[in-house]
Amino acid sequence: MNNIRIVNLGKVNSTVNERLDMLAVDIPQPEPLVTIRQSEEPTLYVPKELAPNKQIDVSKIPADVKVVYRPTKTRHGFIFTDDDVISVMIMQTNLDGKMIENEFIRSAVEVLKTRGIIAGRGRYRLNSNDIVFRKDGKEKKFCGMIWIKDKNRLGLMLTLKFNVDKVPGLFTVMPGKYPRNVKEITDVVGGLKEADPTIGPSIVDQILENMFRRIGWNVVGKELTAAENEYLGIVAG
Repeated sequence: MNNIRIVNLGKVNSTVNERLDMLAVDIPQPEPLVTIRQSEEPTLYVPKELAPNKQIDVSKIPADVKVVYRPTKTRHGFIFTDDDVISVMIMQTNLDGKMIENEFIRSAVEVLKTRGIIAGRGRYRLNSNDIVFRKDGKEKKFCGMIWIKDKNRLGLMLTLKFNVDKVPGLFTVMPGKYPRNVKEITDVVGGLKEADPTIGPSIVDQILENMFRRIGWNVVGKELTAAENEYLGIVAG
């Protein structure tokens, strides 16, 4: 059984979000560390190699949305996050990311089923790590995951409300990825509040608790160390 720490950071700025990417590399984690957070400001992460890029006119992004260019190997993959998106990072040296990914999906499906929500893996891509809910004949992605082995972390983002209006024109339907009757991105992407308006951030806690039980992880702490706080630039207390 692994002893783990799970830390809810609340609302954090983009600097903390960026530093979390490398935390488990620069501060080895022999046992799992799980962080939960929301963005205190709407933030759009743009692949650095696409800047300046032809896929989006950054000048059209509203002034209250912070634009951050980040190094990445992907040729697409804009990420938008705000306080309606819950970000979870699971970090451990030699993390078995694929196992955690599978167990999180199973746990999410089980928890959402108790609320009458039918969820599962996305059907539009083989071995998809997207999680979707089904409503009114539509399958909508509300959670995506990425396992980065050389950074010892698995990150996931669970959307409570898809605020597509905050970044108009950014999210579009990729040609050939979806059936022809899919015209708008909101046909295939959504937030869990569409399925159940009473859902709040605590749904993430429920899913994680279910996952910990399934894989035998024992929560032994809910705080960062002094070194981790300093690394992230967080002033304790």
